Amino acid sequence: MADRLSGVAIIICIALGVLTFLILFIFAKRQIMRFTLKSKHSPHVPIGHGVSKSLKDEVDRRLLIIKDIAYEPTLLKPNECLSEHSNLSQVQPQHLLRMGVVDKLSELEEHIGGIDKTRIRKPGQDVRVFLLRQLHGGPFANCDPRTVHKFLDLYEHARHSPKVRTYCNLSNRS
Repeated sequence: MADRLSGVAIIICIALGVLTFLILFIFAKRQIMRFTLKSKHSPHVPIGHGVSKSLKDEVDRRLLIIKDIAYEPTLLKPNECLSEHSNLSQVQPQHLLRMGVVDKLSELEEHIGGIDKTRIRKPGQDVRVFLLRQLHGGPFANCDPRTVHKFLDLYEHARHSPKVRTYCNLSNRS
């Protein structure tokens, strides 16, 4: 029995197994590549492949601009807006107060833009930096910086904080 399974026979069996696995692997890889290249909607074709250089540059330019596109919508409809005479403690649900604060900031930005066309906040620009720049030679030059900081803290709370802030908290901060 020992002479039937000599060392040479075992090595030949292992070599044939490895060779079979290698041939199957190469065959499978070729089939996958064949079907991938045959597909019309291959994800591996670069955008603008096979077009003129000027058109390719235009496509690249437009793709780079996409990251700068931003839109900040109005959150409340005009009939839902909070007026100066509305009782803030009665507003339900509380997120309407938050949405109102964010909308009031956009109104403030419109008024600042109406005063000076060069002082317009671009969408995505930091609100704190924008309003603090208005303190130095801008429309808020005569304002107390602490008031602007309080307003910005309230805005950031309304925009980002999950805690509920009631009318009492708002009146205490003012």
